[in-house]
Amino acid sequence: MTSRFSVIPCLSIPRLNSTTDQAPSNWGTSNHSASVVDPQAHDHVFLQLIGPSDKRLPILEGRYNLVWMSTPKNISSGNSSYEGVTCSFCPVDWTQQKQAPNTVPRYHDVYSGELCDKSEHAEITFDFKDLVKMARRYDALPSTKVNNMRQAGFIFHESRSGSTLAANMLTVAYPSMHRVYSEPGVLYQAMRTQNKELVKDVLYMLGRTSNLEETRVFYKLRSVAVRHIEAMPDDMPWIFMYRNPEDVVASHFNPTETGSTVCLQERNNPHKLLVEIAKTFGKEIDEVSDETFCATRLASLCLAAIRHYERTGKGHFVNYDSLPDSMWETVAPEYFGVSLSKEAINNMKNISGVYAKGGKERNQREWDDEQVDEKSEQLTKKQRKAAHEVLQPYFEQMEQFAAKENK
Repeated sequence: MTSRFSVIPCLSIPRLNSTTDQAPSNWGTSNHSASVVDPQAHDHVFLQLIGPSDKRLPILEGRYNLVWMSTPKNISSGNSSYEGVTCSFCPVDWTQQKQAPNTVPRYHDVYSGELCDKSEHAEITFDFKDLVKMARRYDALPSTKVNNMRQAGFIFHESRSGSTLAANMLTVAYPSMHRVYSEPGVLYQAMRTQNKELVKDVLYMLGRTSNLEETRVFYKLRSVAVRHIEAMPDDMPWIFMYRNPEDVVASHFNPTETGSTVCLQERNNPHKLLVEIAKTFGKEIDEVSDETFCATRLASLCLAAIRHYERTGKGHFVNYDSLPDSMWETVAPEYFGVSLSKEAINNMKNISGVYAKGGKERNQREWDDEQVDEKSEQLTKKQRKAAHEVLQPYFEQMEQFAAKENK
C-alpha cells in the first residue's frame, strides 16, 4: 500500500475543441447545464484516463471526502497560485451526524472510525491542485455523478456562544438536504495560509457529494478561524455569534470543567491582535493577569469579525441570548436563504433542547439557559473586571451592528 507520504500524481486531461467544457469558475457551485460540443467524446476522453479501478474514481465521483491535507510552509498568501499541497480522502458515513448531530459534534468525530481507518485511501495522498482540476473537469461532464452543493452559510463565533447548537439546528432542519461541516481541520488549515485560491479549492472539494438529495452545505468554524476570515470569499454568507462578556468569561472559567482553560492556551504565544488590544489599555500582553488575557483573547476574535464586516459590508452578528428562536426566525431564512417548513422548525426546536456537545456518552444532557446565570454568579471580581474593561466595548459595537440589521 502506498505510504501517506507517497503522492499519486493526477494525470492532466487534454482539452477538447470546445469553449464550453471549462469547469465552472464559481467557488461554490457547478453549472451542469453548460453545453459541450461532443458530450460522448468528452466522456470517452475522460474515462480513458480514469478507469474503474483508478483510486481517484471514488473521489471524483464524490463518494469519498477530503479529511487530511498538508501545506508547505512557503505557500504564498493572497490570490496567487499554490503548489505542493497534498491530501487524503476516505469514505464518510454521515448518517449519525444527520440523525443526532449532538453525538458527533465535530467533523473529525464524523469521519473517525473503522470506515475511514480501514480504507485503503486513508494511506494514500494525492496532489491536491491536480485533483481539484480533475474534479472540476469531471463535474462538467454531462454524465457526472456529483452534485455541487450550494455554500449556504458559514458560522464564526467568539467561542462558548452557541455555535455548535446553531450548526446542529441547521443539520436537523432538513437532514437529507443539508450537510454541515463542524470545525473541518482542512478548511482551517487552508485559511491559515491566507491563500485564497487554496481556500476556494478546499471549499469546492468539500461541497461535492454523490448524494443528489444534498443541496446545501454549511460550515461551523473553530473560534480562532475568524482571524483568517480575509482568506474567505467576500461573497460568502456568514454570521458571527457572540455573547454577554460576563457570561462568556464565566463559561471559560467554569470550575466544573476539567482540563486546561481554552482562552489561556495562547498564553506563551499570543496572537498579534492580543498584543494590539492590550496596548489600547496601556499594557503588554505578557504582563496581564490570566483573567485579562482571557478577555483579551475573546476580544481579538470579536475584533477580527468587526473589521471584516466593516471592510466588506457583509455578514451578520447573532447574540447568544437570541437563541434558539433567531435560528428559525432570521439566521436560516434571511441570512442563509433557507425557507423553513413547519416540520423543519419543529426539528430545530427539538434539537435546541439537547446539549449541543453531548458526545456519545453525554447525549442526554440538556441545554439550559439557566446554566448561564449559575456560571455568572461564580465570577470572581478579577474576571468580572476583565469582562467589563476589555470585552464590553466590542460587545457593545456588535450589539449596534445587530440592532441596525434588525430595524
